[in-house]
Amino acid sequence: MFVDPLITDLDLSRSQVSTAYLIGTLLAALGLPLVGARIDRVGVRTAMTWIAIAFGIALVGMSVVAGFITLAIGFVMIRLFGQGSLTLVSTVSVTLWFDKVRGTALGTYTTSLAILMSLVPVGLSFTIEWVGWRWTWIVAALVVVGVVVPIARFGMIDRPAAIGQFPDGAAARSRKDSQAAAADSSTRAQAIRSVPFWILAGSTASVGMLSTA
Repeated sequence: MFVDPLITDLDLSRSQVSTAYLIGTLLAALGLPLVGARIDRVGVRTAMTWIAIAFGIALVGMSVVAGFITLAIGFVMIRLFGQGSLTLVSTVSVTLWFDKVRGTALGTYTTSLAILMSLVPVGLSFTIEWVGWRWTWIVAALVVVGVVVPIARFGMIDRPAAIGQFPDGAAARSRKDSQAAAADSSTRAQAIRSVPFWILAGSTASVGMLSTA
């Protein structure tokens, strides 16, 4: 929706806009491991709140881009805080609440996300026709902050243990069960040295590259 207006108003070629998007995507991806580590430290509630605020600011910034450099910077910000960090923190929140049925939960989450994301272009198209592409970024920022921040602050809980619950709604585990569950888990160092991890990472990256293209 934004490509043609950006090309026309910023006097850029389609190749330049694509290159700016490539730069934004790659640089944003490099920052996601740091975001993930931060989520682990502060919890999903606080992380989602600040990520949503940062994403809103980034969207407002996109409304004032004036050329290739500012456009590339804008793409870095919206890719880092939007599709990158918000997706990451919401996925982490799901994995913390489910164990045995985690695959089902993530499948439901991914399907719901895809349905909602398919509606976004429709809304953006109408808004661009109504107020222009620059104001559309501001409208999007208001929607993100107005919807996501309250959900993060008042609807998110860092993990089941914070309210005395357990993943999958299970009853309290015995000490023996807890030790067995811990034994089944891998540390980060163990995970990055395993073949299945890189197979999953490679397949996820391939899907990401195809959808982005």
